[in-house]
Amino acid sequence: MYKMAFVIVTLLLVILASNPQAQAATLTATDSGNSTGSKISGSIISNPEKTQTMGVARGLSLETTSNRYSDSSVRVYDVWFNMVADTDGDGYYHQFEVNFDIDSELYRQDIYVVGELAGASRQILFQTETYTLSGDSGDDTYQARVLLTEGYPSQAYELILNIYSAETDSLLLQYDGDNDSRLRSLFLEDNTQEEAGYDQVTLYELGFELSADQDGDGFYTQLEVELDADAPGQDRNVYVRLSLIDGYGRWNNISTSNLFRLYDYSSNDRYTTRVVLDYGFDPATYQLGVEIFDAETENLLLSSTAPSTTPLTMESTDW
Repeated sequence: MYKMAFVIVTLLLVILASNPQAQAATLTATDSGNSTGSKISGSIISNPEKTQTMGVARGLSLETTSNRYSDSSVRVYDVWFNMVADTDGDGYYHQFEVNFDIDSELYRQDIYVVGELAGASRQILFQTETYTLSGDSGDDTYQARVLLTEGYPSQAYELILNIYSAETDSLLLQYDGDNDSRLRSLFLEDNTQEEAGYDQVTLYELGFELSADQDGDGFYTQLEVELDADAPGQDRNVYVRLSLIDGYGRWNNISTSNLFRLYDYSSNDRYTTRVVLDYGFDPATYQLGVEIFDAETENLLLSSTAPSTTPLTMESTDW
């Protein structure tokens, strides 16, 4: 989504709008027994198109649901996609987000969702953790972030969502291209099919959490950052420099890491740090900047910023 000169950089921010925190939940990328690979993460978000005053959920009718499965307690209100990364611009994406807002006729209902991709063959892509539906609320929408790493040739795929009861593991509902044509027109490929940038470093996920507002003025003095960078097809020693970008566009360095090693698409090489602003930062709204450098040559490999829609309200402790 964000770019630097010569390198396309992908940045996924996990933001909980009602809280000054950001964190990612972990999905299971299920082994389908063949040579496909993907990197998956997910979180609960709010559906921006849905008001909390709505009394009836849109989606499959009771009649349609009951004809396919005996349990009609859940309905799909909406599914939408954010197509994130197509490095070579051929119209086939190797990274995307799928958002699904599922409603329940019960006040609370625990479910999990298994997503499958159907192309030349049909294979399981992900399984969410158990999460709770709250009636027809839009605040229990799930966002799964998918990076296809290998085994997905360039073609149109169909996404199939299987919704299960967390209590009984019974299938409650299957939602696919017969219900919504957008689910059967996903033009995808894995990252090895991209003709450009396969040997570059990319930023798969970035999260942050603000804390320590001692005077209660809404400006925080501590920042915890977690990022997951990838080095497709390589192992690479890197270091990270974090900055706060002020209203004049100036990058103010707040942290430089020790060197650490990136392993292909692994998520076990995540970098986490906590920063305390001791002095020098007026109470203001800042933007988070991230730079990743090669540890051997000190060449800049990646430069990116958090979107302006996710500002950091911060000040140093001397205020």
